[in-house]
Amino acid sequence: RFSLSALRSTKAFANGYQQLPLEARIETDGARLTKDEENSLKLVYVSSNQEVEDVPALQLGIEYDPQGLVRWAQTREENRFKPFPGIAAQAEPEEEARAELPNRVNLFVVTRASQPEKFYAQFTRADGVPKRSDVHPGAEDGIIELVPEPAPTPVLEDYTLTRRRVAGGSGPGGPDTNDDFDWHLNTTDYWDLSYKRGGTVGV
Repeated sequence: RFSLSALRSTKAFANGYQQLPLEARIETDGARLTKDEENSLKLVYVSSNQEVEDVPALQLGIEYDPQGLVRWAQTREENRFKPFPGIAAQAEPEEEARAELPNRVNLFVVTRASQPEKFYAQFTRADGVPKRSDVHPGAEDGIIELVPEPAPTPVLEDYTLTRRRVAGGSGPGGPDTNDDFDWHLNTTDYWDLSYKRGGTVGV
């Protein structure tokens, strides 16, 4: 068996950076996959049988491109962005954790697409034979459909920018006026950016 599943949700914001974590499970005749076999695992488009592009080294995701050529990308490196809201996969029961389990390979997908897309996974065995997750009879779980969601639109009222002068004095017009800078040319000011969402405020 060679299955593909989402660890949290099949959705991700289409901003190019929010990752969608997936897991491939590969049952063999008892042998463990080699590191090279694990590293060869890639996500492939069902529609074209073309491999999904890799996230370039030193990038967190798909950077903005006015041409919009890259719509989906994959990586093994987790980035710092929060995943799409969803229920994380539960830990295995202790008795299952001790039992012989399939080989598991985790990967992350990011997108700037506007439409859902179907994928399957493929890896290359040590003898050079490619193995696909979509070829086994009744292997519905060898194909997964991923859904891009429009990124939320920022609301201006949720942001507050506040200045605090800590050195240099204030002008006769008081804080946050042009006089505050015209009368004191050498000052030190701190700017606090606050963001409010869901009834909470964070700096």
